[in-house]
Amino acid sequence: MSEVKITEVRPLLDIDARGRFVKKYRVSFTVDGIDDWIDISEEEFSAEKVKELVNKKAEEIRKLIK
Repeated sequence: MSEVKITEVRPLLDIDARGRFVKKYRVSFTVDGIDDWIDISEEEFSAEKVKELVNKKAEEIRKLIK
C-alpha cells in the first residue's frame, strides 16, 4: 500500500444556501502520484476527521486505478 501525503491545507470562504459566508478547508493530498483534494467544513475540521476522509478518498482512487 502506498503512502498518502497531505500537501496543503487551505482555508476557504464559501456561501451557503441562505447566502451566509461559511468557512471551510481544502485539504490537498497525493496518493500513488495522483493529486486530489477534499473540502471539509470548519465544524468538522479536526486531525482525526481529515485523516479519515483523506484515507477514504485515497481508497476510492486506488480502486479506480486498479
